[in-house]
Amino acid sequence: MNTNQEVKKILVDKIKFFECPVCHDPNQDLIICDEYLKCNACNESFPIISGIPHFSKQPDNIQKGDSSLAVYYIAKLMRIAIGWPLWFLYILTMSIKEKRNFFSANQKYNHYVLSWLNYDWVSNVPYNLYLKSMEVNLFSNLAIKGPILEIGGGGGDTSRLSFAGRRIDIDCEYYVSNIYNQMNNGANVYECTDLHIAGSVYNLPHRDNSFNTVVMVHIIDHLTDIDSALKEIARVLRPGGELVFSTYSSHIFDNMPIYKLLEKFNKNAAIKYRNWKCYRHYRFKGFAPYINSSPDDATGQNLFTSTEWNVKGNHYNLNLISHVPFNSGIIFMSLMDYFHIGYSKYLKSPVQRLISHLVDKELSGNVVIDENSAANIFLIFRKAA
Repeated sequence: MNTNQEVKKILVDKIKFFECPVCHDPNQDLIICDEYLKCNACNESFPIISGIPHFSKQPDNIQKGDSSLAVYYIAKLMRIAIGWPLWFLYILTMSIKEKRNFFSANQKYNHYVLSWLNYDWVSNVPYNLYLKSMEVNLFSNLAIKGPILEIGGGGGDTSRLSFAGRRIDIDCEYYVSNIYNQMNNGANVYECTDLHIAGSVYNLPHRDNSFNTVVMVHIIDHLTDIDSALKEIARVLRPGGELVFSTYSSHIFDNMPIYKLLEKFNKNAAIKYRNWKCYRHYRFKGFAPYINSSPDDATGQNLFTSTEWNVKGNHYNLNLISHVPFNSGIIFMSLMDYFHIGYSKYLKSPVQRLISHLVDKELSGNVVIDENSAANIFLIFRKAA
């Protein structure tokens, strides 16, 4: 954890990137004081708390809908009764299809993905493990030019893997408690990031044309006002600078296994199921990604095709130069259902071996994933000169 004094030293070098998010006076510098930053123009002050300058308040937690504990346990028993047998059969079927015994510990893959991604929040959630394996590969092989702003880096799990050996100048995080939680758990949040700040993507505390690269790792799908966010990002990017991000594909909900099954028999029933699964506000976090109006919960916002992304970017002088679909949609959504309808510690090991195998196949290029069949996409925009 950096002390306020250490952060002040870093700010001396980074202050050139900042401006007051209240008055946005480009002619005034922020003044570095002992425990806060102060705007010379409007006298607004921004506290430095435990080494993190705060340019926005921590949002309040949104309360979940009421539901009895009995309903929760009944649902849990149903998930166990239905989910475990289905997933046992699925892994058995995949073992036969792929000619690999995923129930056996004697596999040449040896959980190499798990040794690579050794963070609990990743390895304990199957679809996150599949997602992060491919996501880290894409970001780590990216040739990016500094100065770099990351938006929504959170605790930095993905960043520490994706940008190992490289430096991110500033991470602007709205849910700053994620950073504090990581620090309290002993994580080195400064391993690849020079400075963490609390701020909003809708009102970035940075000067125009400050950064050559803006990075967002699966943050776009949480945003309820994508246009305001893109406008701000374009403002702080330098001409020729790049916005790089990953997010869900426009067809992710179409790849739900039950939706695909229903679609073969009754299109209307399939659509009703998809809409129920997409929009339901579920207290027990059983359906994600899903869409609602809450910025706390929304994980399926802004699902656009590459053509739609290109049009949207052009509104803000951002040209789409790369669009890479990744993760098999039906497998990704199956893993998501596994976690939410029947997660079992007894099936954890074979599922992880299965994921390792799938990742190996996808990285080898033996699996063709297009925009329609992908769960996620990786995009690069370049700001016009």
